[in-house]
Amino acid sequence: MFTTQTTPALGIDYFGYYLLDSSGKVTSPTRLFSSSDASGTAASFSVGPNTDYGFYLENIQGQGTSLETDYWFYMDSTQDTTNRDITLTPFQHVAVFQNGATDYYLGLEDCISSANNSCDHDYNDMIVKMSTSAAAVPEPASAIFVCAGLLSMGLLLGRKKFDHK
Repeated sequence: MFTTQTTPALGIDYFGYYLLDSSGKVTSPTRLFSSSDASGTAASFSVGPNTDYGFYLENIQGQGTSLETDYWFYMDSTQDTTNRDITLTPFQHVAVFQNGATDYYLGLEDCISSANNSCDHDYNDMIVKMSTSAAAVPEPASAIFVCAGLLSMGLLLGRKKFDHK
């Protein structure tokens, strides 16, 4: 769930997840939220077992102009990149906070470089709440066994009532 964006004047931010290929390279970035979305906007995604994935923050400065610059900040900061010839100083743009057993908050920092100490490192430029809990959906075979068990119990209880009369 998208929670908040504190600095929309600095550009627009997008949040999403990405997969890693067998060599550890970022593939398939998928957007989930934009800083222009309303707080409380929800999105979901799923990845298969043993799938390597992470989260990213994309920051776009000067959107729609000839000076537009896109920055992609990944959980693995060594993979941070831009669409221009700009050297990025790798630093962590994502902080993870746990709240209870199933809820996590991702605090994201959209600062471009910490080389000149111009970043505030407050990790509140975008905040995303993630929940690992999902409604359990029984498999069809399990549902059949549960129904058969309930039916058997009902028949046995009905039979006992009939035998006692």
